[in-house]
Amino acid sequence: MSFGGGVKEPESYPTKTTTDAHSGTKAALLETKLTGSFGAMFKNLLQQVIYL
Repeated sequence: MSFGGGVKEPESYPTKTTTDAHSGTKAALLETKLTGSFGAMFKNLLQQVIYL
């Protein structure tokens, strides 16, 4: 998701295809991407909720 309106290359998205599939010839490959300050804030908030 991009709020900036810029053009993104396919490599910048976290979902790709792979031939390493359980069944069939292709599968979805999900990879974690850095989310910057927003992700850090959410991670800290989530950790605080878990430790309550």
